[in-house]
Amino acid sequence: MMALTLNTNYVSAVGPDQRLRTDQVQDQVRVHVAREGLGGRVLSWLGQLPLLRNLDAVRAHVQTIKMENQAALETFIQTLSPQYRDGALRDAGLDLNNPKPLTMRLIRQVEQSVERQQQAEPVHVSFAERQAQGRIPDATPPCQTVPSRAVSTPMAPAVPVDPQALLSELDKALGSVNRPAYAAPNSITHARFSPSSVPTAGATQVGQLAVNRIAIEGRPAALAGQYPQGSRAALGAHLRMLVEQGCSSLMVLAGHDQVGEGEGKLPPYFTEGRHTYDGVTVASKTPNGGRIDLDGLHAHRYDLTITMDGCEPFTLPALHVTNWRDHGTLKDAAQLEKLAQLAREVDKEGKALRAPIYANVAAPEALPMIHCRGGVGRTGTLIAAMELVKPDSKASLERIIADERATRNHRMAEDKGQREQLVELALRCGKQVLERSELLYANV
Repeated sequence: MMALTLNTNYVSAVGPDQRLRTDQVQDQVRVHVAREGLGGRVLSWLGQLPLLRNLDAVRAHVQTIKMENQAALETFIQTLSPQYRDGALRDAGLDLNNPKPLTMRLIRQVEQSVERQQQAEPVHVSFAERQAQGRIPDATPPCQTVPSRAVSTPMAPAVPVDPQALLSELDKALGSVNRPAYAAPNSITHARFSPSSVPTAGATQVGQLAVNRIAIEGRPAALAGQYPQGSRAALGAHLRMLVEQGCSSLMVLAGHDQVGEGEGKLPPYFTEGRHTYDGVTVASKTPNGGRIDLDGLHAHRYDLTITMDGCEPFTLPALHVTNWRDHGTLKDAAQLEKLAQLAREVDKEGKALRAPIYANVAAPEALPMIHCRGGVGRTGTLIAAMELVKPDSKASLERIIADERATRNHRMAEDKGQREQLVELALRCGKQVLERSELLYANV
């Protein structure tokens, strides 16, 4: 028993397993004693344990561990930055904002979350906003500025750049890119190739055609697809898609060796004349200066007008490259640059035709429709080249091809010779080949 002093005049004997309450009425103290139950005795015993005697110290220790775990998680997420864009890393960090230890299980969760964010539609950040945030330097190097940078840096001579070494590093980096989820075969109509041969990413598929909406760094870049089948239904569906998507231009990269009349040839649905396919009529004519020679690379310019029931006549420019062989390369990177600049000029003309319906509402961004035969090799190469020659684009070649493959299929820009010319074009335009910075100069 232990003695409990209530006041100077009253002492009560209370057992250690009892609880009491005192009431004072007119200077008289009344003591109410209640025996402690089993649950209370267990809690009293737990309170005597050394771990629980100093709860403040325990809380401080737990909070320190939480902060250390979170710091380790954030450090790990940042190590993924060379492979994923900043927005995906930031969103993944928000998804996994927890104090768990950095176990292998959590590492897998981080990587899966980053990949989900990478595939999600990111919020568009304008070039001006990125520049204001300090993510883009003020100076925008134009094409063919690598020699001028070397001349203006007298501290040390330029170190020769090995395109083959960069190509090898590029291919290694692209080898780790995850393939997108492909559309089921029964969800694709009028495909020239089987889905197992030339798959179509499901998330970016346009309607039910073997066509995808390509996005680079989250920005819409182009529509890419296979050459339409020769049936009238397939050609009508293709032309109808051009109208419904409000395409700014049509780029056909299959040459005269593949396109023409006769068995085994691809249908020349865009050439001069008037053609009707499944209720859709296309009228084509060659404008002045429509036959173009790019140092031996031949292109034919057309103006198309598409009409179908229930719609106003739809006009758009078309560009047909007539002598770029399948799986082949152009003469050099300079010729590829000329083609990319020409394609951008033709597409700019088409974008000017897509005026907004309302003066105070901007029109949706019109995109070029680009296809060769399979829609992967020459198509992927031209889309990448058009991005490289854009003055305001900061995307590396690795990011461009990786995004093409993530939004269409793993075969984009599949030919090694074509990727080699893209490496040379990136160097001509002062753009990075890899996501990490290459050491171009000894004094950089």
